[in-house]
Amino acid sequence: MPFASPLGWLIVVLALVAGWVIGAATSPAGRKWHKRFREREVIIAKYKREMEKALVKARERVRQLEDEREA
Repeated sequence: MPFASPLGWLIVVLALVAGWVIGAATSPAGRKWHKRFREREVIIAKYKREMEKALVKARERVRQLEDEREA
């Protein structure tokens, strides 16, 4: 049995983890993922600004309606 000792298993696990890290670091898919993530952040920030403007307008309209009701 090639990996009968805990040290043998530890070496195998370390080799697998090192290969995974090196593969992830050199993979072009990682760069694509980061680019998509940044693009998504820009879209979300734009949407958030638009919704904040809409909320300000809605609150302003509520304030106007409340003033009309009181008058």
